[in-house]
Amino acid sequence: MTEKCYSSNEEDYTTDDFQVIEEAVQSFLECEEEENAPAFPRTIQVAIWEADSEPFTVGRLFCHAASSIIDQVGEHAYELVDDHADGWHANLVEKEEELQAALIAMLEAFLPAHDLMPDFWTVANRVRKTYAVKLDADGEVESYEEVTK
Repeated sequence: MTEKCYSSNEEDYTTDDFQVIEEAVQSFLECEEEENAPAFPRTIQVAIWEADSEPFTVGRLFCHAASSIIDQVGEHAYELVDDHADGWHANLVEKEEELQAALIAMLEAFLPAHDLMPDFWTVANRVRKTYAVKLDADGEVESYEEVTK
């Protein structure tokens, strides 16, 4: 399931938009000269990035599993019996697509059954957005809303 995620630096994303707004405000306030900074309460504008989080699928995570296994098994067989394993390894290579499909099917059943599905994701469709942030008398975020153009 895709959900929105946010970043104050376009590198580190989280699904907690308030956390990112606070980070952007902190960064903004650190850049101000203390002696010339306006007093609180006040409203400032900060920019953050919004994106769609895309969970990793089993197929995406293990897209080269069969190839890696065939290479490892081939190397191990060669270590055990030298050149006698050459023909056998070639037969495995011919069945790589079938092995890959079988591995993905097995992992798609195994990982959820053992609560091992990835809890991380990647981002897509990044968009820079500007927010008006109202700061209270202590300089803490009181409220925020997107500034529309």
